[in-house]
Amino acid sequence: MKKGRNRNHLYWRINLGQDATGKTVRRQIGKDEGHARQVLAEILQRLNNGDIQGVKSAFEVYSDHEIKAALKKLRHYNTTLPQAISFFIKHHRPNKGLITLEQALQIWKKNAQQLGYSDTYIKKMLNTYAGPFVKLHSGFKLIDITYKEAENYIFKQKSSLSNYSKAQTISKLRGFFNTLAYLEYFSKELNPFEKLKLPKAKFGEAEEKNRVIPSVVIKEKLEFALSSNKPGHHELLVAMVLMSFCGVRKTEVFRLEWQHIDRSKSVWKLLIPKLQAKWGYKRTIVIPDNAKAWLEEVLKKIPNSNGRFLNSWRNGRTSTDLTEEGYSARFTRFRKAFKKHCEENGKTWEEYQQNGFRVSCASYGLQHFGLERICRMMGERRDPTFWNHYRESCEEEEAETFFSIIPTVVAESRDQTAYEQACEESNRGQAIKEGEVWIPVFDSDAEERVNFEISELW
Repeated sequence: MKKGRNRNHLYWRINLGQDATGKTVRRQIGKDEGHARQVLAEILQRLNNGDIQGVKSAFEVYSDHEIKAALKKLRHYNTTLPQAISFFIKHHRPNKGLITLEQALQIWKKNAQQLGYSDTYIKKMLNTYAGPFVKLHSGFKLIDITYKEAENYIFKQKSSLSNYSKAQTISKLRGFFNTLAYLEYFSKELNPFEKLKLPKAKFGEAEEKNRVIPSVVIKEKLEFALSSNKPGHHELLVAMVLMSFCGVRKTEVFRLEWQHIDRSKSVWKLLIPKLQAKWGYKRTIVIPDNAKAWLEEVLKKIPNSNGRFLNSWRNGRTSTDLTEEGYSARFTRFRKAFKKHCEENGKTWEEYQQNGFRVSCASYGLQHFGLERICRMMGERRDPTFWNHYRESCEEEEAETFFSIIPTVVAESRDQTAYEQACEESNRGQAIKEGEVWIPVFDSDAEERVNFEISELW
């Protein structure tokens, strides 16, 4: 008697020798070792007694036990044995044969573009959704993945995810298995994620995270990037400015070039063409004054302002288009460098939530620009999408502060200009500052004369 394996399931089998043609004869006798040894002992005893017919009977009895056990299991599902057999034949032998989960992922990847999936969607599936699931279940056959593995993956392996992210993961993996069913490597009725309910955040169940980035954190990030001597950090500054103050999507930033910004007039405008926009329709964004100030400063440090906003730099001389993976890797390095800078200088450092720049633009922009304009800037055509995915709570005063963030060097230059103008208006050539405003200082006679003239008017 030896152990056997079928689709990662162990069973016991008996070698009965060879038949008349010389072919080895084996019989499976179940997964229970104790029961298998009882059957083996009975068979050996009958063989010793020369009872060949009895050996055959022993297997028939065993088979009868198997059938009864199967019927007992099916009784809970209100299913007959013929129905179970029909289901097995229909779904357990895919048209294109049995494959492993790793092979399934490669087949999905090979057919993804032909099925109309975008490059961004494919990358997310491979890196965030299907890829990690397959890696965790390496060695499994596609047909062996059940509801149990799906449930364990979402609620144990991914327990740290928010309910929204869990729902996204379920939805994406559900689509992954359905695509394999469409390609005839699987059956849609066996999709392990199909019956898994999408979790929803309930009131009072968990604390909701605020994804809005505070103004002081945004300013410190931009100042750090602007003061850096690394070209990659300057390009990330452009990306952060466009996402934070103009509502541009990260996927759109990759496709845009400096030529898409009209800098011919005092008011700059960003034109996002159809091919570069996510939903395929163009839009024009009036760049806010504070965003313009950051872009003007960073342009002084970027040697080539005719190409794309984001490039892959080599030795600081030549550049190529930057991929999304390259952007993520560069931003990871930037965050580490920024965190170290904050710790060394006692600055404020906070880890922002996913898509925090665009969420901040939406939340502050709703207060600052109003719903209609901020939705046009962000390219959101549906109000529910804006309210459910981007809008967070904030005060009007906070919004005013956010859209007043400018580089320190620009603020100092403007302050100096205001001081000089106030001094020119003063007959003493002096000015004092009240709040953020410089006030000209006059001599006493002039001040009394001005007060007298004002009183006469009243």
